[in-house]
Amino acid sequence: LNEVLRLNPRAVAAQMQLATLQMQQGQPAAALESAQAASSAQPGNLLARLMLARALMANGNLSQAETELKALEQKIPKSAEVQASVGTLLLARRDLAGARQAFERAMHLDPNSNEALAGLVTLDTVARRLPDARKLVDARLSRTPNDPATLVLSARLYATAGDMQSAEQTLLQALKVAPDTLEAYDLLGQLYVAQKKLDEARRMFADLAARQDKPVMAKTMIGMLYELEGNRAEARKQYEAALAIDPRAAIAANNLAWIEAESGGNLDVALQLAQAAKAQLPNQPEVNDTLGWIYYKKGLTTLALGPLFQAVDTAPKNAAYQFHLGMALAKNGEKDKARAALTAALAADPNFADAAEARRTLDSLR
Repeated sequence: LNEVLRLNPRAVAAQMQLATLQMQQGQPAAALESAQAASSAQPGNLLARLMLARALMANGNLSQAETELKALEQKIPKSAEVQASVGTLLLARRDLAGARQAFERAMHLDPNSNEALAGLVTLDTVARRLPDARKLVDARLSRTPNDPATLVLSARLYATAGDMQSAEQTLLQALKVAPDTLEAYDLLGQLYVAQKKLDEARRMFADLAARQDKPVMAKTMIGMLYELEGNRAEARKQYEAALAIDPRAAIAANNLAWIEAESGGNLDVALQLAQAAKAQLPNQPEVNDTLGWIYYKKGLTTLALGPLFQAVDTAPKNAAYQFHLGMALAKNGEKDKARAALTAALAADPNFADAAEARRTLDSLR
């Protein structure tokens, strides 16, 4: 697709397909760039406008996404894809009643809409109506028993209900009918990790890597599994392999930046990696925390505060994020704010890894 765009930068079909792939690979910033290029090249292309709206949502720009979707609703009011995207937007805004109405409209227009089904299942799960969610999924499977997207959704529902065995069996079925279903590998790996079956998880992702020309996600997951075991040396190798395939692999860059910073490595290299991850995942709290903490370690406290505040705003109950923010505020001379952040860290988890350091710093601030 990149070669097509090199030859013809205004090839809208290639830009849209590239945006889809980038969304699937967890690269929302890159997907937005591709979707904007497609929409600018053909402003009247409604599918390009829909892709733009979805990319905007993935980047957290809900207001602009709403503007795009309202225009699309007026032009194609009977589009199931548009109604499903409206439901996803309303769900992100916590308008559960509105989201349900939009998803139900989408299902009425297209009974096989995967996005609408996933949205309704999410709403039933949030409302703790798991039997209702199971009925929806089973009804779809009765019509399309080998649809990989529905099988993955079914597995997620089993996992939510605590039925890990059924979840595993359903994912293996999904991989049997569609061996390249990346989400199935991802979820199966998570199940194995939750059950402490790290060797099985590594084998799953190694098998996936062998099936792909550019196994960025698989290499990244193997690296994360090694990190869970405390084997940073092997994790580093996997992240470096992922970045050699795709220098914009954000999760691999973020995790490698953290290893570099925490193991006494080159902080300049760590900063470059963290900045690359931030460019791809600007709203991810893990990425903001990594970037802010590296700035802190380099003595650039003022620069550290912005991303650390972003991380805490997104995940205020994360003890590590609050600790990092508290340490940066203390170093910046903002004692009252530092005390508040460090207190919040200990309230979130009195036994987190840096709890002793948090208490010592609190004592010094008093």
